[in-house]
Amino acid sequence: MGDPRPIPISKWTKYCILKQDAKLSPYLPETHPYSPATLATMLQAHGRAVIKSEMGEGGNQVVFVHKRHRGFTWHDKQKRYRVAHFRELSSQLPDFTKRERCIVQRYVPLQRMHGHATDIRMIIQKNERELFEVSGAFVKIAPSHTLITNVKQGGTIDTLSHYLEYCYSNNLKKASRVRRELYVVSLSIGESVHSTYSNTVYGIDFGISPSGHPFILEINTKPSLNILQEVDTGMFKRAVELRTYNQLLHT
Repeated sequence: MGDPRPIPISKWTKYCILKQDAKLSPYLPETHPYSPATLATMLQAHGRAVIKSEMGEGGNQVVFVHKRHRGFTWHDKQKRYRVAHFRELSSQLPDFTKRERCIVQRYVPLQRMHGHATDIRMIIQKNERELFEVSGAFVKIAPSHTLITNVKQGGTIDTLSHYLEYCYSNNLKKASRVRRELYVVSLSIGESVHSTYSNTVYGIDFGISPSGHPFILEINTKPSLNILQEVDTGMFKRAVELRTYNQLLHT
């Protein structure tokens, strides 16, 4: 087979890789290569969808689409639009949906914190035993009136513990279950790609549904570790330690 190579950065390719693992499949929202036809099918089946550039990052090139009783609404990080007909919708979507390869994903209603949309970033890194471990975990919180949580787009962060305490203050067992599931699924992703791909670090974004089910929204192959300084200095120290270890190991 040869030496392992880095995992492809295409969102669609990463989705297909994880979809092959029966343990991970239940955590993946329905996803297809984007076309007006696949968007129409997704909206007909689920009412809401997200379009993402296959290569986009940092919360850029993301569009949310909602099928209403009459017409459609869609919005990006800047503005909200309303149209009456699907043909009008597909023609008015941003240019990146026409010139770049994109995916269309079933919209996952995100658990909210103080009224703001959230998602969870889990960071896994290879350790001294050549196994993945969770070296970072925190919640990203979207600004008002947007669903984009990325810090570069105005999002803020908080600890995973604060998030779980807020969401499940009356059900600590559920909070514990959600935390455990996030850790287990994150490590399962590492195990799934370990033998085939050479990456030593992944940043995994999870959306938590209102019922408490984690969905894998995105996998980042170059997550920032510096942000952990704002969350937990112990996490940051361990993450940097593992980064240094892997850099020395592969030089």
